Amino acid sequence: MKHSATQYKRHRFPPEIIQYAVWLYYRFNPSHRDIEDLLARRGVLVTHESIRFWCNKFGPQYAHRLRRRHRGYGDTLFIDEVFVRIQGRQRYLWRAVDQDGEVVDVLLQERRDATSAERFFRHLLTRLGHEPRAIVTDKLGSVAVARRKLLPGTLHDTRRYANNRAELSHQPTRVRERGMRRFKSMLQAQRFVSVHATVSNLFNLGRHLVAAGHYRTLRQRAFASWDRAVAIRRQSSSGRLRPRRVNLAIPARPHVRCLRHGRFVFLVGRSAPGWSAFENLYALPTDAKAEVQLRTNMRWRPTLLHQGIHGPVYSRQLNLRERHRRYATFRKSTV
Repeated sequence: MKHSATQYKRHRFPPEIIQYAVWLYYRFNPSHRDIEDLLARRGVLVTHESIRFWCNKFGPQYAHRLRRRHRGYGDTLFIDEVFVRIQGRQRYLWRAVDQDGEVVDVLLQERRDATSAERFFRHLLTRLGHEPRAIVTDKLGSVAVARRKLLPGTLHDTRRYANNRAELSHQPTRVRERGMRRFKSMLQAQRFVSVHATVSNLFNLGRHLVAAGHYRTLRQRAFASWDRAVAIRRQSSSGRLRPRRVNLAIPARPHVRCLRHGRFVFLVGRSAPGWSAFENLYALPTDAKAEVQLRTNMRWRPTLLHQGIHGPVYSRQLNLRERHRRYATFRKSTV
């Protein structure tokens, strides 16, 4: 992709690690320190401050690309607002959900009067791209005023319990808010809830509504959409996605290739039976240590990241001139 080369420029770690950390943070409920421990278990030493920086920088970019490629929302919107306390002051989180449960828009505001309702409707129409057929809300008067002004031809349902879908959509945000010990500022809260809603839309596949085989297919499509959004893969001539490759002087053995990023060289194994599957990254057969040392003919100080069925994983900071010199010596000695 055109923005892949410049997006991750001057970052010490490869895009595969950056996007994996961002995905963990917005997909599940870990803290930045939890993700630091998860990556450290696999030999990737990165601080929680770097992970926080990645989430703040790349999260909105990923979310913007996912929204741009979204296929569209339904014609019925469920709108609701919820109280959020930030720095001791009460704020209001406005949310719109379609009939399929996907979050269309979310906006944090200081009030819930008619002006705030109009601002949210304008923001919603910009995101949606068309006027909805019907909206379902509670009996808040400011919503009715904004609806009459901006959506005069839209049906408005205010029946009791009709807006439960929007009220239930606040629950994942409440769970993350408790895990984060409340939001620290309106800017931080707005940035987080926007990205979190977009990622949730992508991976909220309705597991209880479809068969297992269909669910796996939908999950693979969601992962493919995520890979396109994070710009770590490219389109091949056959139309299928394939990993981004980097050519090195060292020739690759079967099922083993090298990925170079900055000063680091990672050994990557392709998917094969009995191999590790850490996002198809940093995987080698369990008996590959001697083969790696033989291939490179250099003093490896590998970090063993996986044992047993997961296979070992190695990473090393290399001096390229020394590596090329040692490899040339090795080639002459084997001729």
